[in-house]
Amino acid sequence: RAGDQLANERIWMGAQETINLGVNVDTALVLPRGQTKNLKADFIIDKELRAPITKGDIVGKVNYSIDQKNIASYDLIALETIDEGSIFSRCIDYLKLLFISWFN
Repeated sequence: RAGDQLANERIWMGAQETINLGVNVDTALVLPRGQTKNLKADFIIDKELRAPITKGDIVGKVNYSIDQKNIASYDLIALETIDEGSIFSRCIDYLKLLFISWFN
């Protein structure tokens, strides 16, 4: 349903470490009989999430598929507003991102 949490993702430079993500429309899916167990949801984040992010911002897509065949796709949105963190927390996140970039 619209507004329900579907995923929780890491956010950098924010007052919180994670952000709740969902869709802004009801996602009614018509599935063939007996295929519910094969339904798969893939979450695709457009880019690294960095604060500030406002509630309702589109951050990616959620793709629903059965047996690797895409049956529906919806915008993935932020379900909450995340403000920038303190200067200290932003510095820590900057160092973490720098460290990650060295080894990826």
